[in-house]
Order: sequence, then C-alpha cells, then structure tokens
Amino acid sequence: MKTNMKKIAIIGSGHMGTALLEGFVKSGIAKSRIAMSDGSKTNVRVAASADVIFLAVKPGVVQSVLAEIKDVSSGKLIVSVAAGVTIAAMKKSTSARVVRMMPNIPVAVNEGAIGIFAGGLPALEKKALRALLEKLGIVIEVKKESDLDTLTLIAGCGPGIVAYLVATLALEAKKLGISTFESEMLAFQIFKGTLAYMENTKTPAETMMRSVATKGGVTEAILARLTKEGTRKAFARAIGEGRSRLRKIKK
Repeated sequence: MKTNMKKIAIIGSGHMGTALLEGFVKSGIAKSRIAMSDGSKTNVRVAASADVIFLAVKPGVVQSVLAEIKDVSSGKLIVSVAAGVTIAAMKKSTSARVVRMMPNIPVAVNEGAIGIFAGGLPALEKKALRALLEKLGIVIEVKKESDLDTLTLIAGCGPGIVAYLVATLALEAKKLGISTFESEMLAFQIFKGTLAYMENTKTPAETMMRSVATKGGVTEAILARLTKEGTRKAFARAIGEGRSRLRKIKK
C-alpha cells in the first residue's frame, strides 16, 4: 500500500492526461516526480517507475493498456479516468488496486471538479489520494460507482456547457454591433465576474438572479422570456441526451 504517492505516472497524453500533468505541475509538484507516456511503447516504463498510475485513455483501450502494464503495476494504485469502464471490468485485466475518478478540464488550472469512487481502498491510502487530487480542485467522493455517471454529465461535460453559454452571449453582443473580439472578451468577463462575486459573497444562483432582475426591469424581461421558452426544460432534455450517450458508451 502506497501512501506517499511521490512518483506519478500518467498514461494517455490526450486532453485529460495533459490537463492532469499541467495541474500537478502548477500545484507545485516537481516535473521530475511525474512521468507521462506518449504511446504504448512507453506505457510499461512509465508505470514501472510510479507509486500511483493515472489511466487517462479512451474507454475502448483501457483493458489492453491494463493487460500491457499488468506485470509492473501489481501492488500499485491505478486511478482510471475512463468514463463508463467499471472497476469490476478493470479487475479482470489487473491485480493492482483500482479506483475511478471523473475530473474535468479545469484541473489544468487547479480549479477542477473531481468525483472519485474509492471502493474498498484502505483509509490511509484514500487520504493520500484525496490530498493529491485536492491539489487539482474540489474532490467529491461518491458512495456508489454508478454516481460517477452523474459526475460525468455535470462536472465532466460542464465546461463544454459553460463555454456554449459564453459563446451564445458573445454572439448576441456581436449581433448588436460589438466587435467579435470585444464580444468574446465581454462575455468571458461577465461569467468570470459573476462567478467571482457569487463565490466571494456566498450568494446562491437563484438569489443572484432575483437581485439583478429588478421588478419591471430589462433583466426581468429577459429571464421571463427564457422561462417562457422553456429553457430549463430544454436543458434537462439535453442532459438526458448526454445520459443516453453515456449508456451506449458503457455497453
């Protein structure tokens, strides 16, 4: 059982693997403590040198990678980032201890939302893993492995949804005559400033909406129209589409 986790391996150099690397380095972990594979030729070497192995590959190749590193990962901790691949399924290809996590891209700047399912991991090892992951953002430990699906939909997909909303607001600003550059800068700052205000003042979202939407005012008219158009229902349907896609991936 490893509780120091000084040596970190990241297998998978895609968006999430890179985000994990950037976040760990930004948190102050020396690059010399982290090894990242750049393909199957280095997977074994990287895994052999590590205390904890982050498996940040596509779901379809998880089993083959686990089989590849089986001899050098025995007795170590593997943290899988792959959506939909259960611990039970992974245990068929490895004798290592396996947990699952669902991070999102903002872990790259230490502002991530990270869900973990640690199953029967020993308490001291779980504490060490949490301490490591908390360098990347907030950590939510779920009680059921299936709850990671919710984290996938909300936390994992969330940055894409937020970016969509920023782009939508910028587009409306552009239609009203503001330049493309200024529209994007304005929309970004509105989101950034609003979230900073809500965080610093501990203002809930619904309270923020009511405080800005003064009676008879412009914001009230905009929010009323969004409500009339069924925006929240459309959003719920969109999340439902994501849930359906996730179920297909899991199959």
